Amino acid sequence: MQESSRSLFRLAILCLLPTALFLWLFSILLFALFVWLPGDITGTIFATEGDQQTIASIRVALELEKPFPQRYIAWLYAFLQGDWGKSELYGLPVKTLIAQRLPISLTLSLTSFLLASVLGTTIGVWMTKPSATSKALAIFVQLFIALPSFLVAIALILVFAVHWQLLPTGGVSPEQSWLSQARYLLLPTLALALPQIAILARFSEAAMREILVAPFITTARAKGLTPNKILIRQALPVAAAPILALSGMQCAFLISGTVIIESVFSLPGLGSLFLKAALARDLPLVLALAIIFAALTLLANAIAEMLAKILDPRRTTYDEIPAL
Repeated sequence: MQESSRSLFRLAILCLLPTALFLWLFSILLFALFVWLPGDITGTIFATEGDQQTIASIRVALELEKPFPQRYIAWLYAFLQGDWGKSELYGLPVKTLIAQRLPISLTLSLTSFLLASVLGTTIGVWMTKPSATSKALAIFVQLFIALPSFLVAIALILVFAVHWQLLPTGGVSPEQSWLSQARYLLLPTLALALPQIAILARFSEAAMREILVAPFITTARAKGLTPNKILIRQALPVAAAPILALSGMQCAFLISGTVIIESVFSLPGLGSLFLKAALARDLPLVLALAIIFAALTLLANAIAEMLAKILDPRRTTYDEIPAL
């Protein structure tokens, strides 16, 4: 038991170390991109007017004239100390803005992820059974694979908000209670989750069909097990590892999808905040949000990879994990 715990710890370290290294390299690339591209936040503040002396004084106050290495090291040191800076666009601490918008984005992303994982896997398993229902589900899957999230969002708005007037199109406030937000977040959650449900369903079906021709499944049929027991007890546990790995990768699509979905539904979340900050070249806010998005994506992938390796011993063995 102790050796197993040490092996799991080594596995966690090996999965998380590349994540930390990538985040550091990602921060350098993003910082350099914003510094070296022409224009800065003063172009947003003084879009139509402003004398050169005033603009120059603001650039000095915001330390925009300092060399890139000096600016990056100062930002990185402060960021690691917990000082994420002040938004140049909103004039508020970055942490305050993120804390205000985080609940809506977190609810939207987690709900979409759970919905996509559960329904995608269930539909994929069901599609392996020869029936009229599985054929109808295959049509559903093919339709939503071909449609991007923003088109799904527009279609949902037209049907459920404009035509039937059952649900609002957006406009939720961060101060509202969770129950009050549920009606406003239902359509965005569906718009974000439906394409990912279709992708995971197609992948789950392919993974299950590959396993259903394996010798141990033939043995299970020879023993007289029912098709449902073969699917749930025999095939699904083996297919769980690759399905779980894909679910982790889908987190990247869900997080990036919030930028578009929150803009379509006018949701005050991190996605819409990131879009406004990027367009305004608000460097402190963009860096903090980008690091958060990247960290959540990489962490989800690392956890999914760890669980996949634990569930499927063929992917790795504890003996193959080097000692630290």
